[in-house]
Amino acid sequence: MCEMDELLLEGVSVRKLDDELRAISSWDKCVLIARAHAKVCALQLKCGDQLLVDTVLQLGSELFRTGGGTAILIGSSSHDDATSVLLLLSTIEEATQLWTLLLKVCRDGQLKEDDQQKCAFNLRTEEASAAHYFQWYGHLCQQQNMLQDYVRTATYQSAFLQNSEMFKDKVVLDVGTGSGILSFFAIQAGARHVYAVDASDITSHCQQLVNSNGLAHRVTVINGKMEEVTIPEKVDILISEPFGYMLYNERMLETYLHAKKWLKPDGHMMPTQGDLYVAPFSDEMLYMEQTSKSQFWQQTAFYSLDLSSLKQASLLEYFSQPIVDTFDARILMAKPFKFSTNFETAHESDMYKWVCQNESCGVL
Repeated sequence: MCEMDELLLEGVSVRKLDDELRAISSWDKCVLIARAHAKVCALQLKCGDQLLVDTVLQLGSELFRTGGGTAILIGSSSHDDATSVLLLLSTIEEATQLWTLLLKVCRDGQLKEDDQQKCAFNLRTEEASAAHYFQWYGHLCQQQNMLQDYVRTATYQSAFLQNSEMFKDKVVLDVGTGSGILSFFAIQAGARHVYAVDASDITSHCQQLVNSNGLAHRVTVINGKMEEVTIPEKVDILISEPFGYMLYNERMLETYLHAKKWLKPDGHMMPTQGDLYVAPFSDEMLYMEQTSKSQFWQQTAFYSLDLSSLKQASLLEYFSQPIVDTFDARILMAKPFKFSTNFETAHESDMYKWVCQNESCGVL
């Protein structure tokens, strides 16, 4: 007789999604009960006395893991309801427990060995996307663009030097070091030793700069993902330049927060806080520019073919794409809302929850 595996998780958030993956209903602080036996898994989700989901998953059921690994999506074809169900777990550990249990049934066996060993970065990032990302930052021309950003570079050096008492004789970890510029600033501020970590090929150039500046005894360059490498000792300070567009783009913040596993209990982080200001605006010229891009799909006689049925889809596509630009503050329609993240108190999983719980923006 086959053994039954049973899992009970509390504090699960549940989102029911329509066929475009937009949240249509949500519940928090739910209880999840999963019982796997032979080739089926009975799954129940309850919120108080209300039974939200009562279904049986089996081989071939649609399952996806997202949200940096803490969210599991069950496809609409996997249960009686016509909606998909998104489960938001409290921790990576709980999500991995449930994911492993479900895969035993729905993917005909245990997790593959490489899946078991995947780091947090790999769980949240597509392999092709990661390869392109690290290749891009491995180019000297891209590093030059960042170094020549005077405001960025000079501000970091000034911040380190003005806080030299914090750096004096301390061990520092530079997360995503790139050319190593922040590591050098940390040395200038009095750091005893710096571990400079980067997953791209730029580390070879960084090592060359370390050697040519006579700092090989004080700066150790490590090539690899922050989530996978081993640092020889706990550090006093984490430093990084983790900001993307809209603060969170590129998801480097998650890696910066993940690196806290190497930080001493009384350690510090520079930068310490990130602020995102969000405000609605109206720009008629921009609206017309985006609309005009879809004019191509309004043609009814394109080589005797009617393209107009795709007009709406093209509009949705153009208006869903982010636009990175500078705008006159006078076009704002309301005062900005500030969303702050304190890196010293925030957890890596907080980044996933913020994205997933913002239902008005859909599910990423």
